[in-house]
Amino acid sequence: MLLNLTRPYQKVTLEFLGKELTLSVLEVERLLVDMILDQKMSARIDQINGYLVLGGDSSTVEGKKMQAITKWANTIATISDSLASKGGGN
Repeated sequence: MLLNLTRPYQKVTLEFLGKELTLSVLEVERLLVDMILDQKMSARIDQINGYLVLGGDSSTVEGKKMQAITKWANTIATISDSLASKGGGN
């Protein structure tokens, strides 16, 4: 039911989900955490603003940025290690 309720949205309030499911926000949050950890849902919870943000995988802009930053950091680490092994790390 929760998956069907969130499917049309990219961002939805936990309060809305709670009202629709007749659950407290805390209960909704616990269910969502379980679903995210079990990889039944690709999303993240914005606790500060009370939102569920769908599409927390690498297909989102944020996910792509994080992948690019990680790739860049790994490349720099590889170059640094290579230079250090050749004596250029002094």
